[in-house]
Amino acid sequence: MSLHFGIGLEWRLLILIRRTSGDWFEILSLTTPISQSLESSPSLGFSYFQAIFDDPSSLDQPSFTIPIDCPQWPPVTGTEIDNLISQLCSGKAPGQDLLPAELYQSFPLWWRPILAALFTKINETGYIPHSWKMSIVVPIFKKRDPTKPSNFRPISLLDVVAKLYGRFLLNKLLDWDKEQAIISDAQAGFREGASTLHQLFILHHLITHVHMNPQCSLYLAFIDFSAAFDSINRRLLWSKLEKAGINKRLLWLLQSLHQDTVLRIRLGHNGLLSQKNLMRRGVKQGCILAPFLFNFFINDIVPAMSSPSFFPPSIKDRKVPVLLYADDLLLLSQNRLGFKRMLSQFQTYCATQCLHINYSKTKIMICGKYSKVKSIWHLNGHTIEQVHTFKYLGIYINNKLSWAQQLAHIKLVALKALGLLKKFFYSKGGQLMRPMSKLYISKILPKIMYGCEIWGPSLRSALEPIQNTFFKQILGLPKGTPAAHMRIELKSPSLMARADLAFLRLWKKFSEANPSSLAKLCWEVQLEKGGWAKNFMPWAFSIF
Repeated sequence: MSLHFGIGLEWRLLILIRRTSGDWFEILSLTTPISQSLESSPSLGFSYFQAIFDDPSSLDQPSFTIPIDCPQWPPVTGTEIDNLISQLCSGKAPGQDLLPAELYQSFPLWWRPILAALFTKINETGYIPHSWKMSIVVPIFKKRDPTKPSNFRPISLLDVVAKLYGRFLLNKLLDWDKEQAIISDAQAGFREGASTLHQLFILHHLITHVHMNPQCSLYLAFIDFSAAFDSINRRLLWSKLEKAGINKRLLWLLQSLHQDTVLRIRLGHNGLLSQKNLMRRGVKQGCILAPFLFNFFINDIVPAMSSPSFFPPSIKDRKVPVLLYADDLLLLSQNRLGFKRMLSQFQTYCATQCLHINYSKTKIMICGKYSKVKSIWHLNGHTIEQVHTFKYLGIYINNKLSWAQQLAHIKLVALKALGLLKKFFYSKGGQLMRPMSKLYISKILPKIMYGCEIWGPSLRSALEPIQNTFFKQILGLPKGTPAAHMRIELKSPSLMARADLAFLRLWKKFSEANPSSLAKLCWEVQLEKGGWAKNFMPWAFSIF
């Protein structure tokens, strides 16, 4: 099917650009770290990813036709195109058309009428160019054995114009969510104004409450899904969207975008691509729509786990049976029997939703009264390990609120990173303080200070010597040099001051949050009754 927009000259120019863009691909090939092990055995890599994305039970791909009562959309405007282009991220690898984002960002006025006409026509006809449905998967080696495809992280490359249209549809979905409050606030992943710190703050608040009430217990199940985004049943997704009352044209376009999607695996530095593999399940690889669609798909787990017989904990009058950050799921209960019922219901939910649990990485923790009781837990006949400490969203959470393992982890990360920075300082850095300081602030501090708003009250003083020792070594100062004098010279605040500032920023964020959000409710309880945060910075409470 061919579309004619009366802009033949521009499209001939576009074809010329595509024909002369081979150099970009060569540069891309040289800068992407891919192990040669997959190149030497392409069939192994292809079979592995085919098993993830293909679904033999969905051989009969449905053909989506435009609904009879499908509402009309107004033509896409130039202003909308400008906004879409302004949201592009530069420095990203292009898709198979080899047109980088910088090409669109440099000539927005030239692209405006072309993309406006193109997107309007797609909205009317539902025709999605075949190239937009192609994902080039680049396997990036993580760790362990490089001969096993499972030790590679798949990164998908899409045409930038396909990303622009995906953003156009995502804006429609976000407007729908804003109007109807579709996604539960128990989900913090890929949501504006939310972060991992929100979920960590809520969990820490609940565990602290249990420790302040010795007769209480809190049962936690840290659930790990296997290839969660890639195993979504698309028919179930479309059915859920339809039942939720989504705009029919928007649903139709989403279905068209996901129909007959294919991927090819890039298996080496020379650009070798595998044969095409039809993707029959999962959200579209690399598409900006994927996070929202996944959040929506799993959103109904919140009401499914909210039965009073599961005895979920409460914040004020709000029950909290579930905390979500994308596919990181945490189940919560205050009662052993209720927790077992919740696990049984969760097992049923996963079976009906075609979700697969990674049993080896799923863990259970008990806080409070029965924290020392070691039990045997099962899910679908698989034994689930009970632990005292678990790394949740990058922070080691202990059932007794001990931060010893978190401190050990931070010290290890800090010493390793500072060692590399020290090596840079004495080699490529030319022993210049300015580039060293910039690297320290941009690369090292975020690793050291991540989550300090949560663990800061206990660990901030323990980390100070690490920074002081590093700066003294770089400056060649005696060990007895006062740290305050050194920080003044470097114009670098202490880690304790940085932790205080980070805490205040988070506290301010909570104060401005939606009144019904879980983080805001926790914040209000801290203000009313006091707690770990008030003991941390009592003077800060007078501000709010």
